[in-house]
Amino acid sequence: MRNRAKPYLLAALPAVPYLIGVGLQVSGITNVPLSVAIFEVAAILAAAVAWALWSDWRATAFASPKGTLLAPLRHWSGLNTPRMGIIRTEMLAAFLVLVLSNAVIAGFISLAEQRSAAAAAGSAQRVRLMQFYDQISTMAYEQLPKPMTDAEYDKWDNQVNEKMDSIQEWVRANMGQGAMFRLVDSHNLRFANFTHAVNQKHNSKIITLLSMQSNLRDMIETSIWDKK
Repeated sequence: MRNRAKPYLLAALPAVPYLIGVGLQVSGITNVPLSVAIFEVAAILAAAVAWALWSDWRATAFASPKGTLLAPLRHWSGLNTPRMGIIRTEMLAAFLVLVLSNAVIAGFISLAEQRSAAAAAGSAQRVRLMQFYDQISTMAYEQLPKPMTDAEYDKWDNQVNEKMDSIQEWVRANMGQGAMFRLVDSHNLRFANFTHAVNQKHNSKIITLLSMQSNLRDMIETSIWDKK
């Protein structure tokens, strides 16, 4: 019998490109053509392993009892075709492994494309919502003069309330009542003390603005709040 590598060494060969692929993924490199090439190499190596192991399995068939369940398969020489002659069983095994491996690769590519499409979808109103996001950010981090009288602060606060009401009304009219409720949802309120707040009212207003900003970010990333 020909000298061959030990089966466990053969079976370990496809793990080499697999580990390279995992390493690239962990490092944050997600180049699709490179990943496909690496896993294609793994598929070819897996087919070669199947060829070698099946060939050894058939070579030792004479020593196995002929009454066993797998004996007919081990003694089967291959598929007889009119033009190509006999296609040996080790070739069929290698081809089957290659086809199955490529089917898995295709499945991963399809999954990646679906996830990419879902991530890119977002809201149909994305552009307008992002404008509101920037507008609210400007109001939340605006540096008001210190000290500031109550009358001066109330004037600024009224202007902010008018802008917030305008944003809420636009969302209600263009995205629906549910989207407007989602915009003003206060479940993510986080109390904090901001150094640029001129008074406690201003601090509370900043918290409210940042809560609305967070809601807008969530609405930008999905289309479930778009009006149907």
